[in-house]
Amino acid sequence: MKKIIICLLFSATIGILLGLYSFRLFNKDISVTSINNVYAIQVGAFDEISNANKLASKYGAIVVSESNKYRVYVAIVSDKLNEVEKYFDDLGIPYYVRSISVSNSFYEFLKEYEKNIDNNTEDTIKDILKKYMEEI
Repeated sequence: MKKIIICLLFSATIGILLGLYSFRLFNKDISVTSINNVYAIQVGAFDEISNANKLASKYGAIVVSESNKYRVYVAIVSDKLNEVEKYFDDLGIPYYVRSISVSNSFYEFLKEYEKNIDNNTEDTIKDILKKYMEEI
């Protein structure tokens, strides 16, 4: 009888220790980053980065690698899409508007910076692109 009680206590102790270890292992704080959709003004998508870099240097754009393609973005906007489209229409630059997801911190930065688009469109767009490259 004494051997059975010792065996049960030993088994219970091992079970409790493994349970606590498992709980600590899987009970970690998970931080969730809010994702926001914004618009990227794309002027090209290429299979080879050299072609993307040529176009990017022509327009002062950035190259983003995504889904085995090199995409060339000349602007990223959220609320000021119409103003930025008009800007590129006036320049005669053909483009395609894509929806992309960005982090909450970049989205807040973008919202603040977009306030300057009406006054200084070109510099504001360049600052936004530079910040986006830091984010990715």
